[in-house]
Amino acid sequence: MIGGAGMSEFNLKLDYYGLLNLHKALLEAKFNMNPDNEMVSGSPFVADIYAEVSNAIKLTRYFQ
Repeated sequence: MIGGAGMSEFNLKLDYYGLLNLHKALLEAKFNMNPDNEMVSGSPFVADIYAEVSNAIKLTRYFQ
């Protein structure tokens, strides 16, 4: 679990392909010393996931 007591819980709504793309992006970031997979960095699926996560973080910061 990330975070501690009092942390809000967020749920991403991902379909199968969104989940696959998130998995690929996380693997690219964690295991590749020089991430350069254009299919990850240019993916509209990954961009949508990023926007959803970014908005959730912003909302959490503003409403605390």
